[in-house]
Amino acid sequence: MPNLRDFDNPTQCHVIGGPLGVGKTTTIVDALKRRSKQESLAIITNDFGPMGLDGALIEGALDGDDAQRELDITTLPDGCVCCTAAIGFAETMQKLAELDRLDRILVEPSGVALLGQVIDLLWDLGSTYALKLMPTLVVVDVRIASYPPRALEMPIFKNRLEAADVLVANRCDLVEESEVQTFREWTTSLYPEPLLAITTQRGRLPADVFDWSYDSLRQSYNERKAAAGEASRAADRSHLSQPEGCDDERHDEHHHHHDGHTHDGFSADGCMWEADVRFSRSSLESAITRLVGGEINGVRPARFKGIFNTDRGWVLCSYANGANEFAPSHYRRDSRVDWIVIDDEPGNLEKNEVRLLLETALAG
Repeated sequence: MPNLRDFDNPTQCHVIGGPLGVGKTTTIVDALKRRSKQESLAIITNDFGPMGLDGALIEGALDGDDAQRELDITTLPDGCVCCTAAIGFAETMQKLAELDRLDRILVEPSGVALLGQVIDLLWDLGSTYALKLMPTLVVVDVRIASYPPRALEMPIFKNRLEAADVLVANRCDLVEESEVQTFREWTTSLYPEPLLAITTQRGRLPADVFDWSYDSLRQSYNERKAAAGEASRAADRSHLSQPEGCDDERHDEHHHHHDGHTHDGFSADGCMWEADVRFSRSSLESAITRLVGGEINGVRPARFKGIFNTDRGWVLCSYANGANEFAPSHYRRDSRVDWIVIDDEPGNLEKNEVRLLLETALAG
């Protein structure tokens, strides 16, 4: 049976995050009612406030329901699990490790928690306890696609969107279908893009959502992007071009999904490393400066974007219009980079050459 002591049969762990007031607790209650009759579950809920209301709401919603038979609910109030409540989180894991059976742990960080740091904490605990970290679910209001761009740059939204492996649009019953479609289209413009975006109402998730693995989601994602690439190439063959005035950000993201794709005077490519590959931040900055400065074949990319696991934390690098910027990132799935080159450059950026240059910055 799965438990936190058996590394051959680890307990699966799911982070369910999202901004304040989007229905995370409702989503978790619905999942618990359906899953805890089949499995031994633990829910760790974290409230920024001192009274632990989310934990109380979950217990109240399940009161009298036989779903509680194999359920352990722990509330960490008065702080964020990513910082002040981290000690309580570790103590909770120690207690859960005493259970002979624990199939699954659901972690609900507070609405103001930094999800990347929560995921880092779980990775660290994985060296002590038999934890299998599963794809991160982030719940949002479906109307998020209509929020002003400046609002989405606020940490309460930005860090959650970056961390999302599965992005769940809740409250779709409160809007017209056109707004749901706007959400679906908007998700393809995100960088990084979630592996999957789904829509729901009243917090009801697909029955098999907790069975989704990184491998299965990646395979499905790659198949969708390959199909989109075929459609794009068919459009190219039909002489369809990008309309004037189309959004540059979305066009850049279109290129990101095609391996070595050429389109409308641009070519694009990219490469990826596993999440545990770590770079030296200072060496990485130097390598990227050399790359965008034309060290490879004299080519200066028009656009260069990357997310890297470094010895000083995860960072997002963005180069465009001669400016190179680094910022913290809450994405944790892998390290990756993509670039766009204008066709009138003297050559192209070959993937292997880019990889070799960036790997000179690998941390020792």
